[in-house]
Amino acid sequence: MRTLMIIGAGDVARRALPELTRRWRVLALCRSNASAEALRRQGVTPILGDLDAPRALRRLAGLADDLLLTAPPRKSAARTCACASCCLRWQKVAGYHSV
Repeated sequence: MRTLMIIGAGDVARRALPELTRRWRVLALCRSNASAEALRRQGVTPILGDLDAPRALRRLAGLADDLLLTAPPRKSAARTCACASCCLRWQKVAGYHSV
């Protein structure tokens, strides 16, 4: 089973979890213990960390095959792409598109 990393596991991502957990082993970056517990109850493996902490990003490298990035874009699209690339095992994110 492939592993999916969610960065930005807020309302939108949480609504998709029932479908996502059927298809992937799901990991999610979260900031608080309360958020981690809520994700755990939905079948997700939480990883405590913060996007603004470089050490947290290094810990994520290589953990996932696929990435769902629903966090708001950083000030620089290049920084967001670097964050996404850091989390994926084999792929390099070619671009970032905000909707």
